[in-house]
Amino acid sequence: MATVTVSRTYTTGSQLTASNYNDDRSEIIAGVNNIDNTQIITGADIAPSKIAGTAATLTGSETLTNKTLTSPTLNTPTINTATIATATINTSTLNSPTIATPTLTGLATFGTWSSTTQPRTRVSLSGTQSITSGVTTAISFSSEDFDVGPMHDTSTNPSRITIPATQGGIYLVGGSINLNTALTATRVLVSITKNGSSDSELLDQTITTPVADGTISLSSQIVSVNAGDYIEITFLHNLGSAVLIGINTKFWAVKLA
Repeated sequence: MATVTVSRTYTTGSQLTASNYNDDRSEIIAGVNNIDNTQIITGADIAPSKIAGTAATLTGSETLTNKTLTSPTLNTPTINTATIATATINTSTLNSPTIATPTLTGLATFGTWSSTTQPRTRVSLSGTQSITSGVTTAISFSSEDFDVGPMHDTSTNPSRITIPATQGGIYLVGGSINLNTALTATRVLVSITKNGSSDSELLDQTITTPVADGTISLSSQIVSVNAGDYIEITFLHNLGSAVLIGINTKFWAVKLA
């Protein structure tokens, strides 16, 4: 397993005295207790219970394949271009790690999010809009909280959120309507429609109970749309007189994938 030597040299016929024996014995014990890596024979079977301190130092480029690390402590590690697949790391401690360009395999992909270019918009009604009784009316939005794409125009077709060229896909859409008129004993139908067609509603939300001045929240919807499609919020009621849609009515959409 290991080689331990003593400084005394014996030849044939040398006399071993008690003093020499005790000195040699002490030297051998001290040597065993201070074995270093250079003295351990390759392939030696050493029980883990006999190892204290640092069992191994990994330098340069190391590959650990299907290894289980239990309660490791990594001090100031630098991990460059790592591929982590089928790894088990239990109760690890990483002190001041630097991890560059990791590759994680076996993960689902939901598209790429870019904080500067991902199509998204939220538009608002900055004044009021009168909705005639019995007439399905698209709400026109006169201001933009933000608009990346762009997806909205406050002058041309301000009721529409339009999917930009090459940006068709899966979107999350929703909104809320701020009422300036109390709805009593009234039936209201609020819809999110695609391309202005009553046959392409993305959401129909019917309200039959009285609503005081306040907000109608629309359920968020995940929808599939093509580049050039447009979506609108429409409002229909049977109050018998006009209903005022108020300031801060919102409409929004964001691309997911």
